[in-house]
Amino acid sequence: MKKIVDTYSNSIKPITGGRCQRWWESNMNNLNSAKNKKHREEDAELDIHKFLNEFNLKGVEFGNWLQQGERYDHLLAAGYALYELSKLVGKNIGFDYNVGIAFGARGMRGAAAHFEPLANMINLTKMNGHGTLAHEYGHVLDYNIGAYLDQNKLYSYLSGGRSVSNQLPGNTGKELRAMVNQIVDYVKTTDSYKKLFKGTPGSPYWHRRTEVFARFFEQYVAYKTKSSNSYLCRRFDWYTTSMSKIAYLQEDEFMQILPVADKLVARIKDYCSEDGLPLKAKPYPELIIYKPKGQAKEETKTASTKQPQDTKAT
Repeated sequence: MKKIVDTYSNSIKPITGGRCQRWWESNMNNLNSAKNKKHREEDAELDIHKFLNEFNLKGVEFGNWLQQGERYDHLLAAGYALYELSKLVGKNIGFDYNVGIAFGARGMRGAAAHFEPLANMINLTKMNGHGTLAHEYGHVLDYNIGAYLDQNKLYSYLSGGRSVSNQLPGNTGKELRAMVNQIVDYVKTTDSYKKLFKGTPGSPYWHRRTEVFARFFEQYVAYKTKSSNSYLCRRFDWYTTSMSKIAYLQEDEFMQILPVADKLVARIKDYCSEDGLPLKAKPYPELIIYKPKGQAKEETKTASTKQPQDTKAT
């Protein structure tokens, strides 16, 4: 098997298909299983440069404690996961070679995965990183589009970043920022979020707007891809069927905001991957109010101009 090392080169065109790919599509949870060995050997010439060039990534890092077989497994699994994701957001996953991925190289205590905006790197831990890629890529979209494409002088993230406010009227910009804020504002009106708020007192992490958006994006990817790839995210019904999953929307809540999410992701794919029409300026969005089952169709109202709790730039 060819040795896999850190690299920031991006030159060789990718090759997909084969028995190895078919096996991995149905065995994503076997990252640490000895039975992976024969499947590694079936594709012994896996080239990391193909992975980078396929998705416009700036580079890949591996932690010192990942053995060669484990590096192969993570790289291959991530490749198939990003391929599924690219069907939604386009192949420019790395925003013109500005975003990279680390496997077990930048871990944070207590976190299965995290995104570092200054380095523009996603880190997935060796043992628990699988299933988190969609969530972390939600942060990538939130930061890279907000900081470089649809800007606001107060908030580098489209969502408002670490702010825990229910609304951020000062977070104005163009259409992508408006749609992300419409989604986050809506999630914070739902019954699921209200239960989460009561169940996590004194824990701002769960209420930060960037985390609210990343959780929603993760759930959205699960819904749109039918969750066939467990390295990318979980099955959609995992997010909706258990009352303990209050960090995510129940199905009826999710469906009310789905049209906005579809429009957002289609616009991202058009603008970021295919040089679509320029972004149009948009005011702070109307707030969609969640209406539980049995009530009238949701109404909209103009967002309040009340001063938000947190207006610090992130």
